[in-house]
Formats: sequence, structure tokens, C-alpha cells
Amino acid sequence: MKMKKVISALLLVVMLLPLSLLSQDKVKNLEKKKMEISLDEKGKALVQTLWKNMKFSNINKIYESTAYFFQSLHQDGVRNRQEELHLISKLNLDDYELSNFTVTHNEDLIIVSYDVTVSETIKDKRHERQTTPRTTIFQKIDGKWLWVYHVNPVKL
Repeated sequence: MKMKKVISALLLVVMLLPLSLLSQDKVKNLEKKKMEISLDEKGKALVQTLWKNMKFSNINKIYESTAYFFQSLHQDGVRNRQEELHLISKLNLDDYELSNFTVTHNEDLIIVSYDVTVSETIKDKRHERQTTPRTTIFQKIDGKWLWVYHVNPVKL
């Protein structure tokens, strides 16, 4: 009788073990999906914050959230962090609209491509309201998301 109970208990464990492992896989997949959704939202939020800071000329906030090795690409060439911040300090943005976000990422890198509709003055040249694509990349460094790369195809 004791042996039957032991065998029954072992059979129960053997039968439930795959269910337990399956549940663990489901939990891991749900956690991964949740992280993906939150990083998608994080990418959008980082871009929105960047544009808000540009509109209101919060150069110190932009500086603090920009990696020292930052690089941008514009039609007139490549800029480093200092040159980009100087350009932004002279930027005059009207109201803008961000749309059509596409976010890709891993745990430490978020790439956000999007459209911006805006009138802006760049390098003393007024650009009428138009919609153009942009790409902005953020990297998590020492636990903080930093702006590392930006593409702006607007002719300067």
C-alpha cells in the first residue's frame, strides 16, 4: 500500500513537471513581451522629452541626456555632441507633431524612427512647416538612457 502511494506521488510529479515548466516558459515569454512593450513606450517617451527640451531650449537637460560620443547626421554633414548642442541652442521650433513611430530595441539600445511635422529655424534659415522622417537612437549607459545618435534629413 505504501509503495502504491509513493508510485502515485511520483507519477503525479512526473505528470505535473512539464506543466510547471510550460508555465515557467509562459511567464518568461510574458515578461519578455512586457519588457518589449515598455521599451517601445520608453523609446517614444525619450523622443517626446527630447523634442520638448528642444522646443523650450532646455540645453542643460539635453546636455545631461546626451552621450559624450554622440553623433548626428544632417544634409550638411556630421556633428559631434558640442556641435549638435550649439545647433539646438540656435533652434527656433514652432509647435510640432510627432507621429508614425517605429521602435526597435534590445535591453540597452532603443532606435526610434518617426515623422515630425514642424516649422523651424535652423542656422538662421526658416523652414516652413513640413513633415520629415527622423531617426533617434538612445543607449542605456550606467542605468541611464542617453541620446547617442540622430538623423535629420532637412536641408540646412
